[in-house]
Amino acid sequence: MRNSLGMTPKAYRNLLALLMGMTSMQLYMTLMLLYVPFQNCFGLTNTQIASLLSVYSITTVPFSIIGGRISDAVSPKLCVYGPCFITGLLGILMCFDPSYPMLLAVFALLPIGSIAWPSIIKCMKYLSPSNDKLGKVFGMANVFGGIVSSVEFLSFVLVFGEAIGDPNNFRIIIWVNNIMSLASGFIVLFLFDYKWVIENSNNYTVSEPMSFVKSFTEAVKVPEVWAVGALSIVYYGITCIVNYTSPYLINGFGFPVAYTTMFAIVTRYILRGPAGSVGGRYRDGKGAMYKALKPWSLMSSAIFLAMAFLPMKSSMIVPACLLGSGLIFIYTMASTGASMTLTEYNPPANLHATMTAIVTIVGNLGTVIVSNICGRILDAQPVAGYRYCFLIGIVIEMIFLFSEKMLAFCAGLPHTMAKNREDHAFDSFVKE
Repeated sequence: MRNSLGMTPKAYRNLLALLMGMTSMQLYMTLMLLYVPFQNCFGLTNTQIASLLSVYSITTVPFSIIGGRISDAVSPKLCVYGPCFITGLLGILMCFDPSYPMLLAVFALLPIGSIAWPSIIKCMKYLSPSNDKLGKVFGMANVFGGIVSSVEFLSFVLVFGEAIGDPNNFRIIIWVNNIMSLASGFIVLFLFDYKWVIENSNNYTVSEPMSFVKSFTEAVKVPEVWAVGALSIVYYGITCIVNYTSPYLINGFGFPVAYTTMFAIVTRYILRGPAGSVGGRYRDGKGAMYKALKPWSLMSSAIFLAMAFLPMKSSMIVPACLLGSGLIFIYTMASTGASMTLTEYNPPANLHATMTAIVTIVGNLGTVIVSNICGRILDAQPVAGYRYCFLIGIVIEMIFLFSEKMLAFCAGLPHTMAKNREDHAFDSFVKE
């Protein structure tokens, strides 16, 4: 018997076990979600946090390449449970009052947690019954992640209240993340059956093994990798802007930290399931992710514009929260856009994770560029600076409007993967 995702019960159980691997990225997400408590706990300026993000993005390059290669040549499973263990240990280091250089070292190693993502994407592809179910399966990832994170962060708010920003309490939050990450590593290690997945997958294709150099050379030749990488730069840049929503409410409108944390939990996690599900179904209806990006980009730009010019006073906190909620909901609908866009091409099994890793590496340029620009703006103008950051968001969003043209252009180049697509959507777009 198959469920609404078209999966058998065992496939579904494997998907849930696999998604526990997402907790390897939870520590980084927690630090960004609780931006102000993190900043206060370690006494950081916005520029220093931007430097931490830059270090994170730079070291993502070697870790992503290594992780992608291990996933393609050895086993994606190793790249899912391994980062859970390592991230848990890194989080423990943060609980012992580290110096700023130590924080830089931790952030330099945190990308080890994110190398799980290409392998998760690859395995989700194999667990999906067909390409027309990809959106639903990716939406399930948002639903699952939203439920786990909602329970975690709501517990923090209920226990700590406004004292959630206290350094000692914030370290307890980090400890909880560490325990979850380590526990998830064991769950994936013992419950995820990768061998069964590939033996029962309709999407898995046997491919010739490649050396490291050849696999990387073949991957970088594919035009779609660079087109999707360009989209990832935009997506990662928008992620930085969206992360400023909570400090915008605190510093611009005097919203209490506890309430802002509740707002972040509701918008980033409780609404993550509905947003991911709606976004996935919308993508499936359109037939390709790039077709869904244009309307989402226009809506986000309109919200950024409203947030940039909304008067910053306590009486306007409700409109500010509504605008922030709308922005994050749309952002979440497109949150798997880059990874899913590449997956839609049916990449070869022996190159899939390597290609996803390259896309991630290219995308991190958006984090480096946008976080450093916005960090300096906010240190120079702690309140008014948010207006400029949101205007920068509009400029970044406009690039999405050309995404379909970039991808369609790539469909006509040599070494293209467009021929592997089941629906030939990009081929038809070129002809149009």
